[in-house]
Amino acid sequence: MHITVNIQDARLRVGRGVFDLATALANAAVAAAWPSTFHKYHAVSIDAAGSAIASVYGSSTAVAVGNLSALRAAILAVPAIADWLATDLDRSRAALADAIKAECSRRIFAVLSESTQKNLTAYAVDLSLKLAAGDALTSIEVSDIGTARAARAWVQAMLAKCRTLVMASGDWKSDATWPPVPEGVAEIAARF
Repeated sequence: MHITVNIQDARLRVGRGVFDLATALANAAVAAAWPSTFHKYHAVSIDAAGSAIASVYGSSTAVAVGNLSALRAAILAVPAIADWLATDLDRSRAALADAIKAECSRRIFAVLSESTQKNLTAYAVDLSLKLAAGDALTSIEVSDIGTARAARAWVQAMLAKCRTLVMASGDWKSDATWPPVPEGVAEIAARF
């Protein structure tokens, strides 16, 4: 097995695999081997044993970089590279968190749109005012209060699950991961 990671202007372009330090390795290897061509096209090949070879495109010259595992500690010891990797990891985590939050919102709004939630809240306020005035609620209104509470509890459970997934990740695309919609919530949402 032979995996080639192509680098163009220090941007990672992946052929058949990703190595977390491939960009750092390529930049360090090529900068050391060919300082004058650092920003030109170059590549790092990593074989199944973890050995890496750096080369500039169009050149028959290649430099043996060494074993990727052995270079890992040395590369991470360079503060600029360690900072770059940490920043890149933070960006990846932020992008994943945004995707999970968007999925949570999509699932909530698929059942309870923003306007439906506002209308349910207004309805609950109206029922509270009716009770405060000493008027009795109908059996439908009493049932609606229970369903509205279940809807609100479901939204809170969805948000809690979203926070958990952002912190610990998991299969956030699966229906089974998210709390089920309580009975009656879709029906009351259709009325509002």
